[in-house]
Amino acid sequence: MQVNKQIQYQTEGGIRVRRSAHELPYATAIGQLATSLDENLGVLLASSFEFPGRYTRWDIGFINPPIQITSRNRDIEITALNTRGEILLPELYRVVKKCDAVKNLQHERSKIQLTVKLEDNNLQEEMRTRRASVFSILRAIIQCFKNPDEPYLGFYGAFGYDLTYQFEDVERYQDRAGNERDLILYLPDQIVVADHRIWLSCLGFGAVC
Repeated sequence: MQVNKQIQYQTEGGIRVRRSAHELPYATAIGQLATSLDENLGVLLASSFEFPGRYTRWDIGFINPPIQITSRNRDIEITALNTRGEILLPELYRVVKKCDAVKNLQHERSKIQLTVKLEDNNLQEEMRTRRASVFSILRAIIQCFKNPDEPYLGFYGAFGYDLTYQFEDVERYQDRAGNERDLILYLPDQIVVADHRIWLSCLGFGAVC
């Protein structure tokens, strides 16, 4: 692979990021990534259909991300999946420690655990989405890593329907399995981006400080 572009920028949270872009062979790169997902954590988002604002011609994927975020009810776990994640974890701890929505915060070498405060349920409907929830934590982390010129660095994963209970106190009639999660998100540091019409590249992200 040949590096064709390197840039550095600073996020809104003060993190300096160095990003490099590598060209990959279009014919095999996405297929190899998809096969790697059989044995490795990661995500591949692909569509052969285009629709403005919803479906695009881009394929985006990665394997072996450094950070995983999961939640169940109001409990959140931020896990470093490898050494690269352990480097990022103190910065994530700094962010969530400042968040007013957090209580019962615990920090280990490879894991952060916290609970989101439970606020008044007797709010008017239009105000419920503004009270403390797991999204308060996600928004704080996103704000820290945000840069207006960076379209790819961010969370990738899935949200569950039970996130509705963050805002609506609905009576539940079914018990959930203990291993079920409301969301699972990854923060990758190497992302494969393919444009079906033009090119394919691999973006690598590294924290400078």
